[in-house]
Amino acid sequence: MYDIQIDRLYTIMLDYALLRQRVNDHTIFAVCRMELLALQQAINQILFEKIVAFSNKKIESSIEILLEKIDRFENIYQNVLRVTAPDPMAFLLFIDSLRMFAKNI
Repeated sequence: MYDIQIDRLYTIMLDYALLRQRVNDHTIFAVCRMELLALQQAINQILFEKIVAFSNKKIESSIEILLEKIDRFENIYQNVLRVTAPDPMAFLLFIDSLRMFAKNI
């Protein structure tokens, strides 16, 4: 059971990591740099918590924080990236993958 869940999470993580390949003009990342860094920190925190949980230590979940960061990034997408990015669909796929990650973690 854990193997299937870990495989699923790994597949989702590979999917949202494709953003770099889906976006041809990487200068667009400067527009959402702070939001991307906040997402990275939130994901790292959740992964740390899961590692600690496997070692049977209690720790609070940061999924709500991740969902907040995803919402903030989606707001940037709606207001800025959708207009300025040459291929805004790449960011929409990224947001969808992040939501799947949050749902499956």
